[in-house]
Amino acid sequence: MRALKILAKVVGYLALAGALIWAIFPRQAEDFRPLAEDGNDFAQYALGVMYAEGNSVDRDDDEAVRWLRAAADQSYAPAQTWLAKMHQEGRGVPEDQFEAARLLRSAVDQGNADAKNNLALMYVDGAGVRQDYDTALRLLRSAVADGHRRAHVNLGFMYAQGMGITRDAEEAVRLYRVAADQGDELGEQRLSDICSVTWYEGC
Repeated sequence: MRALKILAKVVGYLALAGALIWAIFPRQAEDFRPLAEDGNDFAQYALGVMYAEGNSVDRDDDEAVRWLRAAADQSYAPAQTWLAKMHQEGRGVPEDQFEAARLLRSAVDQGNADAKNNLALMYVDGAGVRQDYDTALRLLRSAVADGHRRAHVNLGFMYAQGMGITRDAEEAVRLYRVAADQGDELGEQRLSDICSVTWYEGC
């Protein structure tokens, strides 16, 4: 527990520390609860996700929101991104696309790639924000530069459909291929679909 506490404190300084803790230590809610109660943002986030997913505890959206909000209120970007998802889906809170967009903007300002991808989709759909393909493309390109797999798929789809940009099936295939090669199932499906119609380099 002492080692977990020390590592958890490092999260504010090292972007990969959270993933490291997650991988090294047992993913049990009780391992994180004391730290969460002490106000550690990563532990609050981890506990919130566990409740949201029913991982080592019974799924409880109210508890998930409670802990995610505690971390989000400390400007912890992953928690803001997850809490935005809860608002989008109306889980543990009333559905509120505007609040979801606000939370995602805050996480994007901190460089969170998941938030960039998710906010881009809101701009594509015009959910909680005015529909804006240019902003969606900018966010997705930034997430792609960060190596975000699903952003490759979503940007590829915009190229394939010509959404706010000149249609470019070859670029779509290239982006789908990157995601598919990393095991993204939607990327694999999109690649299969586009290549079943016309063969492109990368198919």
